[in-house]
Amino acid sequence: MSPAVEDIFARAEHLPEIPHVMQEVIASLRNEDVAIAELAAIVGNDQVISAKVLRLANSSYYGIGRKVGSIRDAVTLIGLNAFRNLVLASSLVSVFTKVEGFDLPSFWRHNMLVANLADVIGRDLRLSRDTLFSAGLMHSIGQLLIYISFPESAKSIIEACKGISPREQRAIEQNQLGMDHFEVGMELAKRWNFPESLQSIIGHYDAPADDDLPAQVILAAVIIAKGIQSGTMLMEITAQLPPDIASHLHLDEDWLEEEGEVFDLLLDESASHL
Repeated sequence: MSPAVEDIFARAEHLPEIPHVMQEVIASLRNEDVAIAELAAIVGNDQVISAKVLRLANSSYYGIGRKVGSIRDAVTLIGLNAFRNLVLASSLVSVFTKVEGFDLPSFWRHNMLVANLADVIGRDLRLSRDTLFSAGLMHSIGQLLIYISFPESAKSIIEACKGISPREQRAIEQNQLGMDHFEVGMELAKRWNFPESLQSIIGHYDAPADDDLPAQVILAAVIIAKGIQSGTMLMEITAQLPPDIASHLHLDEDWLEEEGEVFDLLLDESASHL
């Protein structure tokens, strides 16, 4: 960890505390035998998170067909993985309620879209979709912490990084700050006790190794999300994907065309968490 990153985390007032519900969800990511009833009970005790989860569980994205009236119904009807993702997203958004001068709604819309896209891309891969969703949701959280700590420097970096690749953004951040949001986000994930596999994805998704499929998924999801949100043609989005990653993940224009309707639902879903 660089001295600049140490400085951020030395300022205790800048490090947000996570809700108990979120701590339990993070712990459950490590436990394949998680007690569903116990997790549902913990979530049910947090009225704010429960209300958000139920609202999202009743959205058109899940297409349940009937009213989801309780947390236990939500677990049963949408499944444990989807339920856990909703709780994590609702909890994380609630951690950062207001950051002066920072467009939080836009930030979370993008991160939610990346998370959902990562989940969709991982559907046919032998990867933990829970981990992919969480990594997508957290992938740029370091940018938010940098902004909270150094708002003026962060503003100029945000402006300079519009329309460039994550790898180029790392170089700009390192040049101006002596650190980057990848390492800051990785350290936050470590301090919040996320699994090491997720920490690694956050720290290296800009230039994933050839055998690091999870980090490749997040990079692809980031590129596709930016393209969808800017209205870029599917052919152009395909061209922006690194060829080796597109090949590894079986992503081409045909795949994007097939998932077009899902993308529309994902856009609505990403906005509904705010």
